[in-house]
Amino acid sequence: MFIMTKSNDKIRRVFYHELGHFVAGILNNKLCGEPKPVKFYIEYNTQRDDYTGGVTSNKNISPGALPIGCLSKQLVSLVYGCMFQFYLLDISYKEIDNCFNGGNGKYDADHYKSFATAHISTMQLIQLREVQDKYFEKIFNEKLLEEFRINHDKYLVQEGENYTIDIKELEKDLQDSIEKHLNVYKGFVTDQQDLINSLVKK
Repeated sequence: MFIMTKSNDKIRRVFYHELGHFVAGILNNKLCGEPKPVKFYIEYNTQRDDYTGGVTSNKNISPGALPIGCLSKQLVSLVYGCMFQFYLLDISYKEIDNCFNGGNGKYDADHYKSFATAHISTMQLIQLREVQDKYFEKIFNEKLLEEFRINHDKYLVQEGENYTIDIKELEKDLQDSIEKHLNVYKGFVTDQQDLINSLVKK
């Protein structure tokens, strides 16, 4: 598929971001039977002259209704978008706040805060960030996402100015890479959940 270079760079950025959420969704399914993603899309926003995207499943839950035991999986899946985006675009994890402060990352950050503060205080978010930074450093320094450097064009299905992603083909191609990443993801989720449990008891 031919896409103008400038537009393709924007689409690639959004694809990598949403790929992080997609992979997290598949991993949550493997870990605890959460519903798999059913849609992965990229849409053109005329007002911003830019692309946005999303990954959806058949399960939507509000922050106050999320059980405390599921909080870490939700939070980790929300940060995986910016993490994948920055890793795969070769941007330092130390600059990742630039993602959380704008675009799709701002949406993720707002949801992160809503889900987290339904159970812990705003001040305690700093301690969660310490766990995140530890895993960001590990994943970037040990180059643990290299197998996810894929050609996004292969999976795009164009619908006017918008795109859907062929998630069946994507999951099939990434099956081995996702399986290899499972233990890292599980460690991230477990360490953060242990911290959340200790904070809630205080």
